[in-house]
Amino acid sequence: MKRITTSQGFTLLEVLVAAVIFGMISVASMSILNTVTESDRLSKEKNAQIQGLQRLMIIMEQDFFQASYRHARINGEKARKEVMMGEKQLMESDADGIAFVHDGWRNPAMQMPRSELQPVAYRLKEGKLERLFYPYVDPVTGEEPRIQVMLDGVEDLTFKYYHSGKWQESWVGQRGFPLAVSINIKNEHLGELKKLVLMPDPVQTDRSSQEKEGE
Repeated sequence: MKRITTSQGFTLLEVLVAAVIFGMISVASMSILNTVTESDRLSKEKNAQIQGLQRLMIIMEQDFFQASYRHARINGEKARKEVMMGEKQLMESDADGIAFVHDGWRNPAMQMPRSELQPVAYRLKEGKLERLFYPYVDPVTGEEPRIQVMLDGVEDLTFKYYHSGKWQESWVGQRGFPLAVSINIKNEHLGELKKLVLMPDPVQTDRSSQEKEGE
């Protein structure tokens, strides 16, 4: 006589327990996935901010390092006696602003109808650190500058000028360059950032100014 065997399935309780465990694993997996995804997004944003800051510092350093003794004319006015200007609300800045002419604007074989000099300015506008420049050293009346947004999320921008053994809050009415410029940027994501740049030899600046006055 053959023995008849029967197989029993899962009980309702076992199915419910398995469903609960599976649900807990799914929730935990989704939580981990969301955390990893958010961390990756924040990491990419932070890297982009740091890269933007590095790019800004490189460009600013190059501009200041190549500062020229050229006196610029704005809106067809008489050439300013300053080769650099720096004060609050300069160029409609919401904080400090600075402007000067720099050399080294590459123009191989002079193929472009311009010189290698470029008027440049930095300002803070609506939370953005902007670099302004003109295609020609002496812009014509009414010509608007080109604007490059260099860094977002900027809360404050200050420049200080080292001259005659002390730091000054502005640089107006001076004929040459200060010995050094301190750049202070307050960013909502990266905190407070400081950069010190040395300017061209002030003795050479004074000599250049005297020569121009004697012409």
